[in-house]
Amino acid sequence: MDNMEPILAVSGVPVRILLALRRGRVYVNLLMVKGLIGIAIIIAGL
Repeated sequence: MDNMEPILAVSGVPVRILLALRRGRVYVNLLMVKGLIGIAIIIAGL
């Protein structure tokens, strides 16, 4: 997993997401929910 971090970082995947994946899926799910809510608000605003 450690060897993949530089490649993912270069490809545009934030290291923060990788750290979240390590902490647990609950944290990732919370981020995804916040993101979906944000997208929904933006769409509603348009």
